[in-house]
Amino acid sequence: MRYLFFSSLLLIFSFISLASAETPAPRVVVSIAPLHSIVARVMQDVGEPDLLLSGGASPHAFNLKPSQAGLLQDADLVIYTGPGLERFLEHTLENVSSGVRVIEAMELAGVTVVARREGGVWEVEDHHGHGHSEKDDHEHAKEHDHDHAKKHDDHEKAGAHAGHDHGSTDPHIWLDPHNAEAIALRVAEELSKLDQGRADIYRRNARAFATELEALEASLESILKPAIGRKYVVFHDAYRYFEDHFGLTPVGAVTLDPESTPGAAQVLEIADLIKARGAVCLFAEPQFEPRLVRRLSEGSDIRVGVLDPLGADLTPGPGLYPALMTGLAKALASCLG
Repeated sequence: MRYLFFSSLLLIFSFISLASAETPAPRVVVSIAPLHSIVARVMQDVGEPDLLLSGGASPHAFNLKPSQAGLLQDADLVIYTGPGLERFLEHTLENVSSGVRVIEAMELAGVTVVARREGGVWEVEDHHGHGHSEKDDHEHAKEHDHDHAKKHDDHEKAGAHAGHDHGSTDPHIWLDPHNAEAIALRVAEELSKLDQGRADIYRRNARAFATELEALEASLESILKPAIGRKYVVFHDAYRYFEDHFGLTPVGAVTLDPESTPGAAQVLEIADLIKARGAVCLFAEPQFEPRLVRRLSEGSDIRVGVLDPLGADLTPGPGLYPALMTGLAKALASCLG
């Protein structure tokens, strides 16, 4: 009798496991490669999310293809940074099926956002070592508390939020490892709601990613040591999360809007800035024409490097995020050291 009882239990659990294995993974679409990498790590051993933009494409000036719009309509879950970055998604996401769950990463619990810097020339900030200083946090960062984030995270449509002003906040949130961790943990919970049979896998993957981030952070701090205190100019204001987190010293940006060419007056201002501030390096980006950077560097001793916030030459997937962050650190250290 006992044998029959345990045999029946074994049969029941076998059916449950088989049913779980045969259930397809949620259809997840992610906008840009760095976010896609974080989500792919959470979904590892379950399925692969779809990526809309390859690393070489700029989200500032992208147009959806009909096939990509179809991916969004057929998705169970869509994850993007926010309308401040992926403007091309705003109209489309307002019209997706009501069954599509849309997550704006900038509104997730635990994600800290900072303000865009005004003007092409910045005051040098005192970071007091690594990490966010109290001054920076007080004046620039807006950290969502649990209730605020929960309210915005429950929206089903991208346009149905009344959160922070996207025009005044920096959308490059993934460049702070703490934000990457918060995104992974929240995405794991969302996937667990959609796919309860694999909830343990998603949560386990997110926790493992958080542990990996601790090791990555220590590695980046070591790589960046030659860059600490050295002044530089970036192509556009895309790196504040990384700079604040690791205590770097940027002094300005070539352009405020990467899609528009700065005027002659701004070019002269940046050229004067490079000389006056003693900037060691001027950084271009692979997504944009480097002609202006070359023009600014002509006739000066300033070094020219390349910073890539999106992973243009990296293979999409779980390994892209650590490779992207390591690439940024190495590029900064190489040019500034």
